[in-house]
Amino acid sequence: MVAWTSTDMFILDVVADDVENLGDIVLRLNSSIPSAWRHRAGRSFSREEVVLSLSRLVKHNLVQTYVEDDKEPALRALSSSSLPSEAYEAAWFGITSQGRIVHSSWEPDNRSSNQD
Repeated sequence: MVAWTSTDMFILDVVADDVENLGDIVLRLNSSIPSAWRHRAGRSFSREEVVLSLSRLVKHNLVQTYVEDDKEPALRALSSSSLPSEAYEAAWFGITSQGRIVHSSWEPDNRSSNQD
C-alpha cells in the first residue's frame, strides 16, 4: 500500500469537485483564505512539489489527466495513468473513482495533522 503524503491528499481535495489545471491547483493550495491548505499545513506549496505529487497520483490512477481536444472545445482524457507528453501547464487533472475512495477515507479531522 502506498503511503500518501499530505500534499497528495490536499491535491485530491482540490480536484475532487472539478478538473483543474496546474496553475489553478497551485493557486487553490496557496490561497490566502483561512481555510486554504496553505494555512492548515503551515506552509506554501511550490509548483515543483505539486508536479511531483500529481505525477504520483496519476501513476497510481487516483488522478486522471486531460488535454484540450484539437477538434472541438472539450477536454480529452488520456489513457489511464498517463502523464501529459507536453508541459504540465497544458494539462488538466481530475479525480478518478479510485481517487474518490482514497479521498473519502481521509478523515477530515486529520487533514491538517497529516504531514509529509
